[in-house]
Amino acid sequence: MPSFIGGLVVFVSAAFNAQAETWFDPAFFKDDPSMVADLSRFEKGQKITPGVYRVDIVLNQTIVDTRNVNFVEITPEKGIAACLTTESLDAMGVNTDAFPAFKQLDKQACVPLAEIIPDASVTFNVNKLRLEISVPQIAIKSNDRGYV
Repeated sequence: MPSFIGGLVVFVSAAFNAQAETWFDPAFFKDDPSMVADLSRFEKGQKITPGVYRVDIVLNQTIVDTRNVNFVEITPEKGIAACLTTESLDAMGVNTDAFPAFKQLDKQACVPLAEIIPDASVTFNVNKLRLEISVPQIAIKSNDRGYV
């Protein structure tokens, strides 16, 4: 009898540890069964689809603007990222002139910021619709304030 109870305890505890992937039937999201949504990108951890989103832009923990930003798929492995151009970064206060790699890019091309500026990062907070950009102080334009 004790071996039966021990086996039952192991069996029951193993059943509680099993996890299945969460899956939603995409057909539930459309009235027309022939137009089924592709939800595969969300299974891979992506939280948004490519497109234009109105977001708050935060540069080094300071809100600098609220604007429409285009989010594009970089690669299927890397996922989706904000398309920041040299022109838009310059307008936000990033000192693009301090980094020669910016001069080699088209002003309207998407910039891989973290590859050009060491220690820079761009993250998107989906819940708050905030694009958070962090760059070293050397990469910020200096504006003399209070000078007479």
